[in-house]
Amino acid sequence: LQDGQIVIDRWADLPQTASNMAGARVGDTVYVAGGQRTPESTSALHEFWALSLANPRQGWRALPSWPGAPRIFPVAIALGTSVCVLSGSDLTGTLGPPVGRRFLTDAYCYTTASGWERIPDLPQPTAGGLGTEAHGRLLVFSGNDGSLADREDEVREKHPGFSKDVWGFDPATRQWRVAGAIPFSLVTTGLTRWGDEIVIAGGEDRPAHRSAKVIAARILKTHR
Repeated sequence: LQDGQIVIDRWADLPQTASNMAGARVGDTVYVAGGQRTPESTSALHEFWALSLANPRQGWRALPSWPGAPRIFPVAIALGTSVCVLSGSDLTGTLGPPVGRRFLTDAYCYTTASGWERIPDLPQPTAGGLGTEAHGRLLVFSGNDGSLADREDEVREKHPGFSKDVWGFDPATRQWRVAGAIPFSLVTTGLTRWGDEIVIAGGEDRPAHRSAKVIAARILKTHR
């Protein structure tokens, strides 16, 4: 925002087409993980790219990928000097409908100094969920746990919606715990900070059904 006007600056293109990936910013570096090349893809990407905001026109660098499976709809969160890539789902190659997916709970954090470290798995898949850091902890909002993934075309409008859980991970105890719940599920959208609030606007409240609802939350610091 410059002098009250929105100014758009185009960065370098990604090395290849990609959608349904996740990204996070750590310092002056933006990281992008996973996704798929085309809507018809039957395999997920295992790509991990970085772009320096000091000189974005230099382009994206390919970095070593996380040790786990390729995935679409992972959750990416900046935590200190690390970027963490969590959950998502791998494409199994089954055309469907629905397209075959294997829902994942594994989680990894990357630093330029030491590479990838696996952290404890999430208690349940959170594919397409949203994540952020708050008070030194990871927070993951909502997400598809895969429990009805094979029946999405069958249940359609009767789908109960995705998980409303908010999962918190404390690096000190290395444990995931339920940190709260949101009033309704929203996935495959974005999360941003606005003042002292976390805001999730729009997204899917059930498979292939878009929502105009907006969630805003304040994260209170609690004692460990």
